[in-house]
Amino acid sequence: MCVHTFEKLKITTSKMNLNRLLVLCLIVFVTVGNSFAQNHRNCGTMHYLEQQKSQDPGLELRMEQIETQTRQLISQGSEKSGMVVTIPVVFHVLYNNSALNIPDARILAQLDVLNKDFARLNADASNTPSIFQSVAANTNIQFCMAQRDPNGNPTNGIVRRSTTVSSFSSNNAMKFTAQGGSDAWNTTQYLNIWVCNLGGGLLGYAQFPGGAANTDGVVVLTESVGGPSAPGSAVPYHLGRTATHEVGHWLNLRHIWGDATCGSDLVSDTPTHNTSNGGCPAYPHYSTCTGTPIEMTMNYMDYTEDACMNIFTAGQSSRMNAAITASRSGLLTSLGCVPPNPVSCGTPSSLSATNVASTTATLNWAAVTGASSYNYRYKTTSSTTWTTASTNSTTVNISSLTASTAYEFQVQASCVGALGSFSASATFTTSSVVTSCGTPTNLAATNVASSSATLNWAAVTGASNYNYRYKTISATTWTTATTTSTTANISSLTASTAYEFQVQANCGGTLGTFSTSGTFTTLASTTCNDPFESNNTAGTAKVLTTSQLNTNLTATIGSSTDVDWYRFSTVSGATRVKVNLTTLPADYDIYLYANNGTTLLGSSELFGTASEQIIRNTNKTASYYIRVIGYQGAFSASSCYTLRISTSGTNWRMADEGQAMEVEAIDMSSVSISPNPTNGNTAFEFVSNASGSANVMITDMLGRVVYQNNAYQVSEGPNMIEQDMSNSSKGMHFIIVEVNGERKTGRFIVE
Repeated sequence: MCVHTFEKLKITTSKMNLNRLLVLCLIVFVTVGNSFAQNHRNCGTMHYLEQQKSQDPGLELRMEQIETQTRQLISQGSEKSGMVVTIPVVFHVLYNNSALNIPDARILAQLDVLNKDFARLNADASNTPSIFQSVAANTNIQFCMAQRDPNGNPTNGIVRRSTTVSSFSSNNAMKFTAQGGSDAWNTTQYLNIWVCNLGGGLLGYAQFPGGAANTDGVVVLTESVGGPSAPGSAVPYHLGRTATHEVGHWLNLRHIWGDATCGSDLVSDTPTHNTSNGGCPAYPHYSTCTGTPIEMTMNYMDYTEDACMNIFTAGQSSRMNAAITASRSGLLTSLGCVPPNPVSCGTPSSLSATNVASTTATLNWAAVTGASSYNYRYKTTSSTTWTTASTNSTTVNISSLTASTAYEFQVQASCVGALGSFSASATFTTSSVVTSCGTPTNLAATNVASSSATLNWAAVTGASNYNYRYKTISATTWTTATTTSTTANISSLTASTAYEFQVQANCGGTLGTFSTSGTFTTLASTTCNDPFESNNTAGTAKVLTTSQLNTNLTATIGSSTDVDWYRFSTVSGATRVKVNLTTLPADYDIYLYANNGTTLLGSSELFGTASEQIIRNTNKTASYYIRVIGYQGAFSASSCYTLRISTSGTNWRMADEGQAMEVEAIDMSSVSISPNPTNGNTAFEFVSNASGSANVMITDMLGRVVYQNNAYQVSEGPNMIEQDMSNSSKGMHFIIVEVNGERKTGRFIVE
């Protein structure tokens, strides 16, 4: 009963034979949305597991063996040693801007959340309802920041890497330095946690025991990392419970609802849930499963908000400890938490203050070898109280100073495993209050586009920052902002519109006058237009002329319900067809049909914005239909896709294999289902190698037969069955087609 609802498992025609539907445990992933203001968290672990299985045929067997050993350890009580296991953790922080390079404080707050949650020392443990208090558990699992790296060198357990990758997905790129990520430390000795920007609303994912060693660990969204003392920004998933949830997966815990309606999480002391819970459900929240138990919505393995999670159970604790014994035993002998020989840390020198104004100054010092950060403190020379802060840099800007006042400051280096001494004081005196401030000149706009521009001006002596404002020339209301630079980027402008802007200098609190206006005009809009609408059905398919073949055509999927159909014909001497769909702004798929758009000949359904391609090599002239859709409603009203239909007299070859792809007779072991998910009329398309009588059966997740026909007549080649699913129960369903001893399967969701 470990069935998980399904977000997206897209399979190219050449990979369909790899899928097996009728297995004991179907595990797939349900999408939750693309923003944090959502009812459910978006955990990608089960989706990632399906990707692993498709790439590693031996994974499922290894996981079954681990599961057998887990059950044996729990039945024998062997996992209950009473010993606290401390796991060394290395955080790989990946960033391409300063906001993603989160401070040490956020990471330390995250580690504190993990330790308290796994020890049941979390401050909100008292929120666990009394009915569940008896099964609430201290797991005896703790975590430390790694004190030594795999080579025995001192470390603070944080690896920081700048990357050119702006957003990662569940394809593991963040786990490899060569792909813009950071290579894992020895995964038998350390828990690797990658902290990075994730696309598609994904909060994180983990690798279950049994997977490849070089990708083992946990991935979490940067904005979710932290804790109550230093929270993230992914509200309401900002208090560190995403890491708690994903580390639970890493230690072999499943979602509490078993990823199926009334499913099992393989733990005996958790109640049976209908499905996942989002938000912060009011207690008691009853299940409609057998016995209508009260659901444990506050369990870390549900999908509720961070502030509403507070419990692991004794059964979950046993399962995690068994995972350590069965498949992560290297952690038991790891020296990652033991610091190497003590190190010393030098004292910063060459202290100086620059850019001293009446209320601000910049403090500078020389770097100390081995220092990972610096503590600095400053005060007036007559005071006994210091203002203290820390930084990773050797320069820092301070503000809110008093004019015409003498100050001193000191700096201390922080090395891995050691603190140095504070330096001797350096002094500076703030300037007097400025009574006048100049006016910026040389205003100019550069990098002007249809919706953005860069504003520039000359510096004013004594200015600490600048106020700038801009508006359309015909407007009376200004948009105002502040910067410390002499340049500012502005956006959300209107195309083909005249604008003006002005700048005012601020000299330590004394404001100058706004400058005279600089002007510029935005460029015309580059929004893509679709010349082929309306072509939303096969009956209204856009007929392409011979001149429109072998050339690039551009169009849009303009809404979540938009579908683009095209029709074209081949001629003698140019009967081989190659269809390419490129420059995709979103996840689009493409299908090739014959017979007025009713017979599916081929499809391309790759993940994300990867280019799609269909090849059909035949020596017969024919009329074809092409259907372009956005997967699960994906669309972009402003960005075009590119469609190119190429015809040739010779067979097309696949670039990755260098040989012709013959698709005259397509053999698919799976059933193509559209739409999926569905709540009404549904098309089931498959290709048969022979004509004859077929057995067709559709069942729900519990094995109940929804539709059955033991004498359905199929023809050799493409076939399609239509069935109304509007009266079926919600959840995962399966279709099995057997003809002439050949079985074809498919799975789909009824909403």
